[in-house]
Amino acid sequence: MNQPKKYQIMVIEDSDDDFYATKRALQSSQSQSELIRFVSAEDGIRHLFQAVNMPDLILMDLNLPGQSGIEATRKIKSQNTYKDIPIVMLSSSPNAKDIEEAYRAGVVQYLHKSFDVNVYFNHIRDVTRQCLDSK
Repeated sequence: MNQPKKYQIMVIEDSDDDFYATKRALQSSQSQSELIRFVSAEDGIRHLFQAVNMPDLILMDLNLPGQSGIEATRKIKSQNTYKDIPIVMLSSSPNAKDIEEAYRAGVVQYLHKSFDVNVYFNHIRDVTRQCLDSK
């Protein structure tokens, strides 16, 4: 019997609470995944550019210390080696300008961090499945 593929998901999130909620949502989904967390875009990009194994998906917070999630997305998408890695932007901002700028930078999905944990869990599970099922 075939083992389900184990996906590698990079999470760039500075908030411990938001990371924990994201981790719980991913653990409750059907997909097997290894999470690699970074609290700054710079650290995440540095790791990515030196990695032997590419992540299957990047979940990135919009508002990070130092470089923003949008700036980091632009940097990642500007490199041919990494341009096909799907990036999902996570944010509590419903600002249309932020959403538009994130999509222009190259994200495949902009996910609003809901205050309702169940809604957030469902959104994380759905978007993760959608991105990983296409691999």
